Amino acid sequence: MIPPPNSANVRIAGGWWCGAVVSVENERVAPIISAVQPVAIGTVLAVGTLVAVFLARWHRGNRSSPAADPIGSAGFDPADTAEISARLSAIEDEQADARGRRLLGLVQQLVDRGVPARVVEVAPTFSDARIRFADGTTVVARGDTAGDLGILAALMRECSVVPSSCAIDARGVHVEFTWPANPRRVSVRVIGVDQPN
Repeated sequence: MIPPPNSANVRIAGGWWCGAVVSVENERVAPIISAVQPVAIGTVLAVGTLVAVFLARWHRGNRSSPAADPIGSAGFDPADTAEISARLSAIEDEQADARGRRLLGLVQQLVDRGVPARVVEVAPTFSDARIRFADGTTVVARGDTAGDLGILAALMRECSVVPSSCAIDARGVHVEFTWPANPRRVSVRVIGVDQPN
């Protein structure tokens, strides 16, 4: 069969798996085919990749049962994982106690010397604040009740607010602040030490 005039005569040598060499006899169609060919190959590769990912996830989700796999999916024995978790938990508890004692010692020095708090500012985390003291010590704290840090910040603008006592419990180190001419106290939980910006 002879192609009609002004039509493209396209011959494809080989298949898509071996490079698909395209020869075009019409000059107007050649740029279109050369532009479409990379897009088509890219589309085929993208669809193939998506199908492979889907099949791999489907295969992973259809395993018989976790009990049939004596080694966990990450390649670790579940007994070893439990032992490591228990050891890390014990180390974390030990370090938390030591960290709490160090923090209590720092805050106790502020209480003993009567160092006034000078600035309360927002900390990077939600519901926490930085409390800066006159000697340059900066701690991150959270109010024991809603609004405690706001009251503390408002009072610092009017008078000197000093830490009057501190104690440690299961939740952390608690500091009570007092100010002259008012019997009310504000209590905050000190989370840690921070550096001023």
